[in-house]
Amino acid sequence: MRTPARDFDPDSLRNILPKAVSSLEWAIAEGKGRVYVHCTAGLGRAPAVAIAYMFWFCGMNLNTAFEALTSKRPCGPNKRAIRGATYDLAKNDPWKEPFENLPEHAFEGVADWERKLIQDRVHSLRGT
Repeated sequence: MRTPARDFDPDSLRNILPKAVSSLEWAIAEGKGRVYVHCTAGLGRAPAVAIAYMFWFCGMNLNTAFEALTSKRPCGPNKRAIRGATYDLAKNDPWKEPFENLPEHAFEGVADWERKLIQDRVHSLRGT
């Protein structure tokens, strides 16, 4: 599966994360739990997809998922892009406040109902 995002472009990453995580979640379910996620250098985009998956589907907050991955593989995925994608999925509302106006640490964690909503929205992207 391929989900292209421009390197070093947090907006591109933010936009593709839901679809990329949808593909990853499907592959993990179908592949008995083992999936190889990669990008050119393995320092930004691929780790961001893996971290977003852990955040949205494994019950972790963003910082715990970030630490779990970066402790095994030193890298620098863009947390802001992950937070932005989380916000987009959790607050799919045309009247929502712009993400850029939120506090720096907003959406580093989500309530259980928001996580379920995010999971449902990510699942709905399968096959699109």
